[in-house]
Amino acid sequence: MIAESTRSWNIGRDATAAVLLLAAPALPWSLYFGAGIPAGRPGLFVALAAATLLALAAIAATYIGPWAILRVPNNLAVAGRLRLLLCAPYLVLLLGVVAADVVQTVRYGGSPRPPGGVGPGALLGAAGALLAAQPVLAGPVRLWRRTVRTLGYASIVGAT
Repeated sequence: MIAESTRSWNIGRDATAAVLLLAAPALPWSLYFGAGIPAGRPGLFVALAAATLLALAAIAATYIGPWAILRVPNNLAVAGRLRLLLCAPYLVLLLGVVAADVVQTVRYGGSPRPPGGVGPGALLGAAGALLAAQPVLAGPVRLWRRTVRTLGYASIVGAT
């Protein structure tokens, strides 16, 4: 059975992932794709919507369905694999945006046309998809807390 502190950690992580995934499409992903970019291709927006829905389904699959950990706690491995499988298209889309930026940077380097860059939408989407792809925690969360604390301190030092 999953401890109450671990359950609240899972729910908090999943809620954060859902918020990040829902906020990502509302921001630009690069200079050439995303919200507010007039030259964005409609096919990319459809792919982003589908990948976002799949990543959100990965979160929902943990709590709803025959493999839900709340009903059958022994299905942690199945739920973890399902989460990763459903988040994979989002991560592939992110890799595509980064690859397109690399190609644009190499192609137009030194010219007046700026490279697309990776925008805040892609960064929020990456964080949300990686959180949603994590397996369900079942044991004590001490290691996770130490890891998060260490990353937090490292980011503060890096920003300074």
